[in-house]
Amino acid sequence: MRFSTYAVPMILGEIKRYMRDEGYLKVSRSLKTLSGKITKYIEEKIKQDGTNPTIDEIAQHFGIEQTEIVFALDATRLPVSLYETTNDADGKQTELIEHIPTEEDKNMIQSIMLKDMLSRLPIREQKIVILRYFRDMTQSEIAKQMGVSQVQISRLENKILEKLKQFYNE
Repeated sequence: MRFSTYAVPMILGEIKRYMRDEGYLKVSRSLKTLSGKITKYIEEKIKQDGTNPTIDEIAQHFGIEQTEIVFALDATRLPVSLYETTNDADGKQTELIEHIPTEEDKNMIQSIMLKDMLSRLPIREQKIVILRYFRDMTQSEIAKQMGVSQVQISRLENKILEKLKQFYNE
């Protein structure tokens, strides 16, 4: 008998047992313990009142933040395949992968955000941004068109970019 005849099934069995017992993702022991306590509390609450406790009620019971409750419960859930089917709002079955935003979706969102941020700027600053970044004009060309110096346009551009960063971070 060859060693591989014995070893391969044993190793595969151990790997499968580990995955079954420990899960597919590594989660800390404290998080698993918290999740177990939360699950037990939810089950007791359902038996007692016949209703599911809210996240806020659970957080108050354990004296921790709501986000920690959600994180603990999500951490112990099994991973889901992107090809798993779900029902959309119309009852039509679709795969989860179809709900991941495409590059076109991301561009549309960025375009909407940019329009919103530009609309918050005064007209003069909007004009500078449009000429500089959408019409590819130099600072000198913009300065000439607006009747100011190139240095003023440079300073204004820096202030505008700082404003836009602030809008973006809001």
